[in-house]
Amino acid sequence: MKKCKFNVDTSKAGDGELGVRVLDVNGKNIKNEVVQSVNRIYECSFTPTEPGQYDVLVCFAGMNIRGKVDTISIPECLRPYVREPSIFKPGNILGRGEFGEVVEVSVQFAGTQTEKYAAKMLKDGSKFASKLQTQLFDEAIVMMGFSHRNVMSFDGIVFNNDQVYVLMPLMKRGNLKEYLRQNKEKLKNTAELINYAQQVSWGMEYLSSLEFVHRDLAARNCLLNEEDDVKIADFGMTRNILSENYVMKNKSKKLPLKWLAPEVLRNYVFTTETDVWSYGVLLWEIFTYGREPYDQVPSAQVASFLEGGMRLNKPDVASTEIYSLMKSCWDSDPQKRPSFNEISSRLKQAARK
Repeated sequence: MKKCKFNVDTSKAGDGELGVRVLDVNGKNIKNEVVQSVNRIYECSFTPTEPGQYDVLVCFAGMNIRGKVDTISIPECLRPYVREPSIFKPGNILGRGEFGEVVEVSVQFAGTQTEKYAAKMLKDGSKFASKLQTQLFDEAIVMMGFSHRNVMSFDGIVFNNDQVYVLMPLMKRGNLKEYLRQNKEKLKNTAELINYAQQVSWGMEYLSSLEFVHRDLAARNCLLNEEDDVKIADFGMTRNILSENYVMKNKSKKLPLKWLAPEVLRNYVFTTETDVWSYGVLLWEIFTYGREPYDQVPSAQVASFLEGGMRLNKPDVASTEIYSLMKSCWDSDPQKRPSFNEISSRLKQAARK
């Protein structure tokens, strides 16, 4: 729902009723409403039918005032997921990116109690707002098709004060990388580490069965709730490998170099097998309690390091079996890397020992 606010000077006539008429981009009347002012502020809401500028005609005390409102284009498939809360209160910032933020929000919908969500939004005044808005909606569309305990779900879209919020479950323990770093002393039982690794493998097994490639799989992009459930998140780079030629055409784009397979660094090609490579790095992160991979290797030298056959060292707490699994994920031949189904099976065996 797009919120339109009108400031009308009623100093001569005082507060009163205001007639509002909204015309869409084709001149079709889509809204007629009589609005009562509060401290000379008139608020009217309407749902855009398509992107563009909408004419707003205001009639008050013999005056006719015309204005225009820029609308946000909502993809058709997302419109059923637009929700109108009775209460919406943004809270703490949970994470920041270059152009966006994730904030904690308290939301109440009709007939429900107030609940807390995580909400992804764009930063105010972003230079690339239109393009980034499309990317935000694209990520919501990707998440809309997922239903798995270990994959982040999508809980709807809310408009508030001209800002778009994509709602997701609130994962109170934060991202897996920071959780491992902060709780190293509590996680001495490797069974707990294997459990986290298994949950990520189950989520990736599900995504790969849908022919989706994540492209940015890392501990920082896995979130943990209070029930110790791990959910794979951050689908801004996720794509369906059946829907396009999966090649990064823009080589200047920022990429998570230390998590990428050699063929990605060479050819900018992403596949399920390159996700398996990234999973091996994530597995290493788990068993090093969130250490930075290749921390002694400059990012610019990672490609030559890998091409020379070098790999990450065995973590101290990882068994020979677990490290063997890591190394199999880092096979230079993508076809020799294990599937996520096989990874799940090998972790299940390791958990029994």
